[in-house]
Amino acid sequence: MSTLFGMIDRSHFRSLLRLVRFHWLLSVHRARDPHAAGLSFGFGVFLGFLPMGALATVAALLVTRKAGLPSPPAIAGTFAGNWITTPFIYAASLWTGSVLTTGKMPEMPHAQAVGGHWYDSFLSILSYGPSFLLGILLVSLAAGVVGYFVIRSAVKQVRAIRHRLYARRIESMGR
Repeated sequence: MSTLFGMIDRSHFRSLLRLVRFHWLLSVHRARDPHAAGLSFGFGVFLGFLPMGALATVAALLVTRKAGLPSPPAIAGTFAGNWITTPFIYAASLWTGSVLTTGKMPEMPHAQAVGGHWYDSFLSILSYGPSFLLGILLVSLAAGVVGYFVIRSAVKQVRAIRHRLYARRIESMGR
């Protein structure tokens, strides 16, 4: 039995990837308005990058329903912040916020350097709170804007392909 990373059976991983791809294509295919789909996905990515956990998905569902936007792209966008991408998102956020607020790179203290107690190290990390907050908002906003343009162009391309297929069908029916 072949496993991925020694934990997940490869066939289960492939079926999970197929399921994610199916829902991704379904949400792009069902989107009629490229602007609404892009806005919904961008909002979902923005919420997914914020440290909200499962509340991001609930908030994306509620806000998009209330705003009249399609909810599947927003829910798909919240999964951009997952257990693989979160450490990189948080590191980029801390770096961005620290450079903008203090003008220098953040230094992560080690427990041995601070006195050997984990509590001292924890308190020194908390001092980066305002920098992290600014950084996570900017990184989330930038990711949401990128997500908007990616989905908007994807939906436009799908619509163009669909129109070409319809034109070929109509043309072949006339023969």
